[in-house]
Amino acid sequence: MSDKIGRNSPCLCGSGKKFKKCCGAAVSSGMKDLLAPMPDDLLTGTKVDFYFDIYRSVVLYSESLKADPKFGRELRRLCRDFEERFKPGTEYGLPDSFYLNWFVFDNRFGIDQCTIIERLMKEDLFKESAGEVREAFLELSESYATCYEIKKISGNNILFEELVTGRKWTVNCVGDPVEEDAKPGDIWHARFVGQDESAYYFGQPFVFDKEVKRDFVKIVNGLISTFKEYMSTRSLEFKIPRDAFKAAIGFWAEYLYKGNLKHLDNSMQSEDMPSNTASRPILCTTDGEKVRFSEVIFRIIDKEKVRNKLSALKGIEYDDENDCWVWTKKGNRRMKSWENTILGWIHIKGKRIVGTVNSLERALKLKNKLSMRLGKLVSFERIDSKDHAAMPKPSPEEMRKFSEEQRRINADPEIQKALIQKQKEYYLKDWISSKIPALDGRTPRQVAKTKEGRLQLEVLINRMEGMENARPDYVPKMDMNFLRSALGLPLAKRGTDL
Repeated sequence: MSDKIGRNSPCLCGSGKKFKKCCGAAVSSGMKDLLAPMPDDLLTGTKVDFYFDIYRSVVLYSESLKADPKFGRELRRLCRDFEERFKPGTEYGLPDSFYLNWFVFDNRFGIDQCTIIERLMKEDLFKESAGEVREAFLELSESYATCYEIKKISGNNILFEELVTGRKWTVNCVGDPVEEDAKPGDIWHARFVGQDESAYYFGQPFVFDKEVKRDFVKIVNGLISTFKEYMSTRSLEFKIPRDAFKAAIGFWAEYLYKGNLKHLDNSMQSEDMPSNTASRPILCTTDGEKVRFSEVIFRIIDKEKVRNKLSALKGIEYDDENDCWVWTKKGNRRMKSWENTILGWIHIKGKRIVGTVNSLERALKLKNKLSMRLGKLVSFERIDSKDHAAMPKPSPEEMRKFSEEQRRINADPEIQKALIQKQKEYYLKDWISSKIPALDGRTPRQVAKTKEGRLQLEVLINRMEGMENARPDYVPKMDMNFLRSALGLPLAKRGTDL
């Protein structure tokens, strides 16, 4: 591998073809700029220029992986999600350098959780490269972005101290305007490449006043602690603090992006500003039907006979406490441990029967059931149905009352114990033996029999635990170690265990 990449160079995907005949044929026009020689006015005359030549080859290699049958779909999704969320390269978004550095140096993907540059360094083409090139690759691969304090400025060097770890970096100046305004005590969020005694910052640094130091130390400590807990759940090997900082790049993207938005004028916070709102998820019932809150309405001809007839219908049982009828069916297609599934509720309101269900399919089934069984005792009027997304948002006062009620209910230790026990029963009886889409349609028990499958399970259960922790603070959280133990996976170490 040479220290430069061109359209006539061998393709980095290892096909043996020239780049322009292989992955380069599909490279976007913006990416083709990376193939052009560096303009003279952007050259620094330092090792940064050499790093950038290496960097271009890694970015181009990432394009080949985007087309790869094994990784392409995942990588394209990751890029799309990042672009939609943080708008890199736009007036409102993060810098392109932040985006690309994350993508090729920090983003771990696949079962083996390698970064793009680490995958390139496993290619035969890399193994044949010169020592200087290999060293530059390694320095770029080992790089990470975190927070530093400027301790001293002398000549063409700036001495930085890494927050929390105390690691000292002597960083060479390259003539950027940001260096002219640098002063001792400033806090930089930056990526340094090279050796501690002679490094360079790579990509645009974010500069903060010294007042943020105390908060940033707390944040960095928290990020390291969180990663150590995650690391304890994985069978893979990681390095601290390097991989903790690489994993934290998503947090910093959110922090820096929001910080950028806060500096915008109110006039820019308009309908012309790119939306950062994710699309609503599609909610489904346990039967796989789209949630649509529906009411089935009949006019009553003979009220007394209707009450008696309803109570006698199969699958419909009278609830004396709430003066309504509960429509149920035996078992549940997804939740094998459920003895029954509640399909809806039937109320008599004045001269009408109102059946309440949460899908249009159930509404039609209830309409047919009541029409056939009640006959001339009722007259069908209509079905009212609304999508979940179309439901009116509750007022702040309604939300406050709901939150207070939920807190009151969940504060009861007996209720907390019962909720956790029910969830554990579901995971150990139903989920563990169910075919899971995220596991390619296999069950967790099946997947746990192979090394690759256990790695998949480690990722999946971590995501599930993350969703647990994201629930409101008044809802009891479940420690997923019981599930890890049942599947023979590494247990998460908590707090003082780390």
